[in-house]
Amino acid sequence: MPTELMSAKEEWGKHWGVPVAAIAGASISVTHWYSFGLFLPHIQKEFSWSRTEIASGLTALSIICVILAPFVGMLIDKYGPRRVAVPSIFLYCGCFALLSLMGDSLYLWWFVWILIGTTSLGIKPTVWTTAVATLFVRGRGLAIALALSGNGLGQAFMPFLSAQMIEHLGWRQAFVGIAAFDLVLAAPLVWLFFYSARDRAHPVGVGTAAEFGAKAQPASHAPNGLRQAYLSPQFAILAIVAFCYPTAATSITIPFVPIVTEQGLSIQTAAIVAGLIGIASILGRLITGALFDRFDGKIVGIAAFTPFVGASMLLIFLPMTLLSAVAVALLTGLGVGGAVQGNAYLTTRCFDVGKLGTIGGTLTGIQIVGGGAGPLLSSFIFDRFGSYNPLMWISALLIVMCMAALSWLKRVPEPAAAPVAH
Repeated sequence: MPTELMSAKEEWGKHWGVPVAAIAGASISVTHWYSFGLFLPHIQKEFSWSRTEIASGLTALSIICVILAPFVGMLIDKYGPRRVAVPSIFLYCGCFALLSLMGDSLYLWWFVWILIGTTSLGIKPTVWTTAVATLFVRGRGLAIALALSGNGLGQAFMPFLSAQMIEHLGWRQAFVGIAAFDLVLAAPLVWLFFYSARDRAHPVGVGTAAEFGAKAQPASHAPNGLRQAYLSPQFAILAIVAFCYPTAATSITIPFVPIVTEQGLSIQTAAIVAGLIGIASILGRLITGALFDRFDGKIVGIAAFTPFVGASMLLIFLPMTLLSAVAVALLTGLGVGGAVQGNAYLTTRCFDVGKLGTIGGTLTGIQIVGGGAGPLLSSFIFDRFGSYNPLMWISALLIVMCMAALSWLKRVPEPAAAPVAH
């Protein structure tokens, strides 16, 4: 059958609603991370737990996520992203609201966080990027960036929303209020506009990436079979990055409000400044996504981490004033946005589209472990030294390790274009 190449403009004309719906879904997926710092002092006061004990809830979440993430990825590959995402939104919001019923039992605290972690897997980046990757080829970098910019949007408004909810409702009812807000924001958009190529049941030849799978990827770089994929150098490199960058990121972003308030800023001002991290991360994702569609993915991936290094240096060498806090927030956001976008995009280029759910789910589990290790690390350092200062050196080292690992990645091939039938 005669075919022609589908342009990025044609891809966007057909499927623009998918990344837009993904923004809403991705924005609520970070609720438990970026509201945590606001609830931390209230829970510590209520139950007299140490900050390390409170952060252990995120550790429990991380453990269950790394165990279940590959299996959720398999469900995505088998049933499609839509059938996983829609029910997960309702379950996740319900489990987050359960935190309002907390007592002084650490075991109950861990159990609820395990439930949150389990249900959150259905709205993690793997769901959104898998759907986008089945529909976009030429414009994949920007499409993934737009979809995942929802993470940055959630990071931007969640600290401020949490502060307002806690102030007006109290910390217990704030959990319920935030869960209700998330449900109203995400559920309608995802239900109406989110789908993958599988969900639309396109006939062969209409030009989606999923129909061509491995044929849209050069055989020289895409491992055949899950076993080969997991044993490949590409997976090892991306796994190192997937652990190190969220460890560095969450060790700073989650306790960002306490870090800033301990040096004189009010909690309301600190919450607004923390929101700048999310705004900057959106910009970092979009810039990095556009660059991925035009330049060598390996070079872009390495360069995406440089703002984070700058943020660490400012935290190490400058006193924390309002101006320096804003600069740190902006640089951190740019680095986080670029790192998240880079790992998601490189995964779609290094492995076959048909296996993205399982492979991406595994990498997501590793990211969650790193994300859980970050606040535990920062809380331990604070409990041990009474200061977050040693943390900044560790974060900078982790980011440098990410850049070094990506330097060993093979050159990422140019995107293949899916044909569209005449």
